[in-house]
Amino acid sequence: MVAKKGDELPTAGLGSIKCVKGCIGSYKRMSWPLAIIVCTGCTFVHTFVKNHLRLTADDNLLYFALHILLNAYVCWSSYPHLLDSLTSRQFITTSGLTFEEHRSIIVIVGFHAYHIVTQWKRLSVSDWLHHLVSVGVSTVLFIQCDHPVGCTVLFFICGLPGLLDYVVLIGQKAGWVQRITQKHISSLIQITLRIPGILWCCFLSYEIGLGHPKRVYFNTTSLLSSINALYFGYTAICHYGKAVGYAEGHL
Repeated sequence: MVAKKGDELPTAGLGSIKCVKGCIGSYKRMSWPLAIIVCTGCTFVHTFVKNHLRLTADDNLLYFALHILLNAYVCWSSYPHLLDSLTSRQFITTSGLTFEEHRSIIVIVGFHAYHIVTQWKRLSVSDWLHHLVSVGVSTVLFIQCDHPVGCTVLFFICGLPGLLDYVVLIGQKAGWVQRITQKHISSLIQITLRIPGILWCCFLSYEIGLGHPKRVYFNTTSLLSSINALYFGYTAICHYGKAVGYAEGHL
């Protein structure tokens, strides 16, 4: 039986709803330690492989390999929401992050905390801005929005494009891919997949925010995500241009 507008809910039903809300709130409070677990686990693996197994002394190579695992996890966890956003008319009116959706956001926070812990001396200004704004501030906004569109954004901002990019980077590190080819592929990934995908999600977020009580969060999410897409896309294209210039002797 479906309750109609204006119908009174049974007392037992209200109690169940409060219980579910309490469980979700408790889970969200409990999930933050997951970021610490992910950060600690990745740091341990990084240190163990480098110092004990001695498979490689290249910090970046280890970071790339672990980042591929993160990207694969984000693809797996966010793909259903991407599919819903493309096929379901109810996607825009859907609200509330599930346990799995909230967990994927926290895993991303923990992973980027690991990057700071292991390579903070090498991080550029761009890296710090990425960690503090694109990860830190955006995470708060995604949770405040409490809508699956945040997970759809993650598919493009920290999912498939990143997975492809880091696979090619490892290929370059291993000597299988030339540097100029890696830069070319990276720019193509940005132009054909990451930028269009993120901007489309930004449009969705803006549309969902229209008339929504948390409109400011949706609009801010759209703004920061679009800046992320355009900035890193611009950077990848510039890097490819410089690589071509060096290869042709113009730089």
